[in-house]
Amino acid sequence: MGKITNALRQGIQRAFASAGESFSTWLTTASKYRAKRQFLRLYRGIVWACINAIGDDVAKYQPIFNKKDNRSGKLTQTQHEFMQVLERPNSRMTSKFDLFFATQAFIELVGNAYWYLSVEEKSRKVREIYVMRPDRVKICTDKNSGDVIGYTFRDDSGTEIPLDADEVQHFKTFNPEDDYQGIGTVEAGIIYIETEEDSAIFQRNFIKNQASPSGILTINGKIEKEQFNKVKAQWKEKTEGLANVGKTLFIRGADASFTKIGLSLGDLDMEKLKTLTEDKIMKMFRVPKIILGETDQQGLGRGNAETADYVFASRTIEPKLLRIDDGIQNIIRRNFKDTNMVIEHVS
Repeated sequence: MGKITNALRQGIQRAFASAGESFSTWLTTASKYRAKRQFLRLYRGIVWACINAIGDDVAKYQPIFNKKDNRSGKLTQTQHEFMQVLERPNSRMTSKFDLFFATQAFIELVGNAYWYLSVEEKSRKVREIYVMRPDRVKICTDKNSGDVIGYTFRDDSGTEIPLDADEVQHFKTFNPEDDYQGIGTVEAGIIYIETEEDSAIFQRNFIKNQASPSGILTINGKIEKEQFNKVKAQWKEKTEGLANVGKTLFIRGADASFTKIGLSLGDLDMEKLKTLTEDKIMKMFRVPKIILGETDQQGLGRGNAETADYVFASRTIEPKLLRIDDGIQNIIRRNFKDTNMVIEHVS
C-alpha cells in the first residue's frame, strides 16, 4: 500500500521540517473528528437504506476518457492506463463497484471521501487506490496562501502518517462554514435521524416495559422491612418484561393503592411520527419512497416506478457522478500530467 504500508511496517515518521512554519495548525479540532466518527456510526436503519440505494447506483459508474483536440476542441474517446487502476483499485478491493460505493457512502455520512493514491516515486503515476476513513484524515494548509499542501492518516495505533498532496484525492460537498471539509447528508439531517431513532427506541422500550413506570404503588400505613421486600419482589416479578405489559397486579397481604401514570402506546401516534421523520430523512437524501420499495394506495405501477427512477437518476445520482468525473480528471491532470483529457461518464 505504498507509503502507508511502509509506515505501518517500519514505523516511519516523516517530518514536515522542510516546510518550516508554512504549515498551519490542523483545521479541524479533535472534537469535530469525534463528531464525524459518530456520524459514521449512524449507518443503520433508514439511513442505511437510503445510502445503499444511492451507493448501488453510483457504484455503477462507468467513466469515459476523452482526448481533446487543442485546435478543434473535438473530443475523441480513448483508452487510458488509469482505467485499469479503477477496475482493480488494490489487492484487497478488487472491484470498481466497491470503490465507488464506499466513496459515495462516506460522502453521504460525513461529506468527505479520501482516496489514498499509491504513486510511483518518480513519475507520480497512480498504481493503486485505497479509500481512507474520513475521520482518520486531517488536512494541512499553507498559513499564508491557504493552499492544501498535505494530509495525515491516523492508523490503528494512533500514528499519524504524513502524505503529500498528490497522494490524496479529496471528494467533498459544499460547506458554507468550512472551505476544506464538506458536510454530509447525515450531519445536515441529524435532527430528523435522531428523532427517528429515538422513536424506534421508545417503541422498543415501550413494548418491553412501557418505556416508563406504569404507575405508582403506594403502601398505606407502616410496613416491616421483610414485608416491604416481599411486596417489592412480587411487583418486579409480575410487572417487568414483555409478558407482563398492560397487566394489572394484585397484591395480597398489604394495604396498597395503585395510581396509573404515563401514556399507553395507544395514546401516542407513533406511526405518524415515524412516518413523518422517515419522510424527512428520505427528502434529505433525495430518495423517493418507491426506490426503497414503499408504495402508496395506488400500488407500484410501471408508470410510477419509471418516473421515480428517472427523477432519482437525474436529480440525485447524476450530480454525484459529475463530482466523481471532476475528481478523476484532477488525478489525470495532476498525477499523469495529461491536460488534454476530459472525463465524462455513461449517463
